[in-house]
Amino acid sequence: MGGTILRAGDRGAHTQSAEPAVPAALDDAVLTVDELAALLRVNRKTIYDAFQRGELPGGRRIGRTIRFARAVILAWLNEGDRPARGRSAPRAPHALLTPPKRPAR
Repeated sequence: MGGTILRAGDRGAHTQSAEPAVPAALDDAVLTVDELAALLRVNRKTIYDAFQRGELPGGRRIGRTIRFARAVILAWLNEGDRPARGRSAPRAPHALLTPPKRPAR
């Protein structure tokens, strides 16, 4: 029974992982839709709808997924109702929870 003996440090040398390792500093750089929904305490559909309407800053579509720049989202939350540079004013997070006001008839 001749086999290759692997030392503890050699175990991962011959296998490939499905996902490349992400440096810890970059691990929190982007948020998934689910992570952003949890952060804002809203439903994930609310995130998709707000992204589609252009109400969330820092979002990028990558293939079929959407990722949000964590730093941009946190800055947006801290600035409140002030408009983002070069964009129409995004609604504050609390506005995402309430339906838009309809004009009186």
